[in-house]
Amino acid sequence: MPNLANITVIGHLGRDAETKEVNGKPVVSFAIATTRKRGDKESTTWRNCQYWGERAAKVAQFLTKGKAVCVVGDEY
Repeated sequence: MPNLANITVIGHLGRDAETKEVNGKPVVSFAIATTRKRGDKESTTWRNCQYWGERAAKVAQFLTKGKAVCVVGDEY
């Protein structure tokens, strides 16, 4: 069985979502930035995400740069 982790990421989109088709299925790709502050230091982590399926194309129009989002999913 492969390693799998269920995660929740809350952050801001770094770019507009990109839509494409893979094997005839719509896929939306986007990047989420999360920033952590510790004292006077700040670090940003980028998470590349994909949304697969019929809803992907409909959701893509709302995923624009700078918007706050919450994504729950699996991390491989």
